[in-house]
Amino acid sequence: MYLSNESFDFTKQLEDEIIRVEILDTDKYGRSLGYIFYKVKLWNEELLKNGLAHFYSYSDDKYTNRLKKAEASAMKNEIGLWKKSSSYGCVSIVELKYTEDGKRCTNKERLTLQNFCEPMEIYLKDDATHDELIDIPHGRYEMNFSCIFNDDGDSLFIWKNDGLLAFERY
Repeated sequence: MYLSNESFDFTKQLEDEIIRVEILDTDKYGRSLGYIFYKVKLWNEELLKNGLAHFYSYSDDKYTNRLKKAEASAMKNEIGLWKKSSSYGCVSIVELKYTEDGKRCTNKERLTLQNFCEPMEIYLKDDATHDELIDIPHGRYEMNFSCIFNDDGDSLFIWKNDGLLAFERY
C-alpha cells in the first residue's frame, strides 16, 4: 500500500513556508538525522499521527516517545497505512526467521505465511526500502530472503491493495 501521493500532498502545505530543521545526529552512512518543525508542530509527528509514515529510529532521543505515541494512535484508529484491509485476518505470519549465518547473506531468512482466504496479491515491506509484490495461494506459503531483515530489530508490513493484512515488529 503506497501512500506516497498522500504523504506528498500532506507535506506540500509546507511549500514556500518557513520551517525549522533540528539535526540531532548522523547515521552510519553520514546522513543527517533530524526533525522538521512548522510553526509549533513537529512535522515528523504529524506524518505519523496521520498514518502517512511509520516509526523508524536508529536510537532513542528526546522525541522518541512522542513519535511512538503518534504512531500508536494512528494504528489504534486505523489511519493511513494502518487502515485494515477488507481481507484483514485472511493472512497470518506463521514465522519470520530473520537471522542468517553471521554477516554473510545465505538466503536463510524465511517468511512463512498462512492464507486462509482466496489466492491474492500482497505487498511486503520492511522498515527500510525493501519491498516486494507477490502472489500467495490459499494455504501455507514460504519464501526465503537474504540480508533483508535486520537482526537487531525490524518490521514486516503486509498489505493488500485496500489496506493492512498483517504487521509484525521485533
